[in-house]
Amino acid sequence: MNSSSREDLLGPLNAFVEQLEGKVVESIPWVIALIAVIAILQALIPWLWSRWWYRNNPVAGKVQRRRQRLSEVFGLKINRVHRDGRVRIEPGETGKWKREGLTEELGAEIGVPVRIKVEGGYAWIREVQNIGDTVSGDPAYDPGTGDVIIGVDTETGDIEGFSIKEISGVVLAARPGAGKTALLSLIEQALNPHAEVKMVSGKSSADLENAELEITSTQEEMQDRFDAGLDFWNNPEGRRPRVLVLDECARLFEPSSESKEDKASAKHRTRQVKDLLQRGRSAGVITILATQRMSADTIPTSIRDLASVRICGRVTTPKDAEMVLGRLPEPGEPSPVSAGKRRFIVDDGDGEWKELHVFELAQ
Repeated sequence: MNSSSREDLLGPLNAFVEQLEGKVVESIPWVIALIAVIAILQALIPWLWSRWWYRNNPVAGKVQRRRQRLSEVFGLKINRVHRDGRVRIEPGETGKWKREGLTEELGAEIGVPVRIKVEGGYAWIREVQNIGDTVSGDPAYDPGTGDVIIGVDTETGDIEGFSIKEISGVVLAARPGAGKTALLSLIEQALNPHAEVKMVSGKSSADLENAELEITSTQEEMQDRFDAGLDFWNNPEGRRPRVLVLDECARLFEPSSESKEDKASAKHRTRQVKDLLQRGRSAGVITILATQRMSADTIPTSIRDLASVRICGRVTTPKDAEMVLGRLPEPGEPSPVSAGKRRFIVDDGDGEWKELHVFELAQ
């Protein structure tokens, strides 16, 4: 075959190759752009998915995305963080999760204040909300649930309080200046006019006499409800909860002098208050014992232990908190020792502690 014949055959092929080369050259920028987009999407989609998946609990997402580094920094095995902030504790690592200072260090590492609670084989990691120094809101009472709304949960940011439904007693204690008196006023505002609220104090002799009258009156009302066969929380029959608030209650349990009469009076008041807490639940009679004194004899333990709800404001030592709440704070739990003004640790009867920043009093 001569050269002209070969050229006739190869000409179209060469032209096709040249055309293909041109198209390949033209498409290179697009191919590079496509590769870049794919690479970006490969990195972005998991990030976006993580953001969406943890949208209701961003701090859990942060820990999940940084779990490898956090595992290295703190010597913990963090394999997976659930949307609710649960991390399964690996065998032998419970002590590491409870280590003092871990909460602050972890919060500093991820740039978010956190609280860690160890329970049921899991470490629960939650963000501490920035509530601020003042919280505005209206105290309220829900007759259906018995909830007394008094402030904001510093962990969740939710409006919260405690429930008086089917309980007989509340213990409230805090050092002077912590906001105890303001909290009692909020409770009174929330309950009125839904409940019969009687607030008395044991500060002076005159106050003590008034307290004795109200304690006796409340005890008689409780007995009247029992005699009427009232099962208050199931069928109140038109009656309202009876709430007796005993502020500065320590004097109620102490004789005012060494005389036999005063000692007998103190024992009688103690028996009356104990009776209210022992039997008041089904009658819808609730007694709130409030004090700013932290000592073992302030509220007899036999009475304190009958109170389902315990509220503790700022105190000096963990031992003070134990006197009020019945136990020492565990790692990751809010502590009354570090509580700021108008912040109270609340045990609503289930052993779970929450910190509330109570509302400012209405002017």
